[in-house]
Amino acid sequence: VLETLRALCLPHTMASSSRGSVHRDDLVARTGRTFQVPYLIDPNTGVELCESTAIVKYLKEVYTF
Repeated sequence: VLETLRALCLPHTMASSSRGSVHRDDLVARTGRTFQVPYLIDPNTGVELCESTAIVKYLKEVYTF
């Protein structure tokens, strides 16, 4: 996912989500399910995805011209 974000020159923010991290708790609360990374939140479209293959496919479909 990171390679695809960089290849498409998309600005992005990564949040560390190790055990005990507030980011991890926030993600679990946001998704309402068990913790899973990578997790993409696209502020441009409102799309939220997990699973690397799904995220890469989405990024290429939406941001490749």
